Amino acid sequence: MKLSDKGYSLIVKHETGGNIDKYLTAYKDPVGIWTIGIGNTFYENGAKVKQGDKISLERAKQLFYNIVPQFEKGVLEAVKIPLNQNQFDALVSLCYNIGVSAFKSSTVVKLINSKAPDTEIIQSWQSWNKGTISGTKTVLPGLVRRRKEETELFFFSPTGKKIATFASILIVVGLLAVLTKSF
Repeated sequence: MKLSDKGYSLIVKHETGGNIDKYLTAYKDPVGIWTIGIGNTFYENGAKVKQGDKISLERAKQLFYNIVPQFEKGVLEAVKIPLNQNQFDALVSLCYNIGVSAFKSSTVVKLINSKAPDTEIIQSWQSWNKGTISGTKTVLPGLVRRRKEETELFFFSPTGKKIATFASILIVVGLLAVLTKSF
C-alpha cells in the first residue's frame, strides 16, 4: 500500500501551512528541532538537518518523496489488520509526524490492532497533540488540528461515507475525559 495524493496533501498542509517556499531554509520547529522543506528533520542518508541548510523547492519535494516510503513501511509493519486507503493515509501522517519508533510502540497502534472501540482509538490518537517546550509538555494548536483531521480521515471510508458518526464519537470521548478527571 502506498500513500495516496490525499495523504500527501494532508502531510504537506500540516508541515508547511500551504507555503512550502517559507521552509526552504532550515528552521527550528515548535519544539526546537531543526527542520527543512516538508517537515524533514533528516536527509536520505540519515544526516540531520542543521542550522544554515538551504534547499530548492524541487529538492524539498524530492526529499519528501524519498523519505515517505520509510513511514509507509513503518505503518505496514506495525498495523496487523486490513486498512482502507483513508486509514492508511491517516496513519502515515501520524507516523511521519511522531516518527516510526514512537508510532510502532504507540497505544494507537495497539488499539487498532486489537480492534478496540473507535472512541478509545480517537482518544489515544488525539493525545499526540503535545510537544516538549523548555522541558514541559505543551499542547500545540497545530497538532490538535492535525490529529482532528487524521482521525476524521481514518474514520471515513475512501468513498466519503462515515464509518462511524464522528461527532458522536467526539462527544463520548469528551464525556470520558470529564468522567476520568472526576475520579
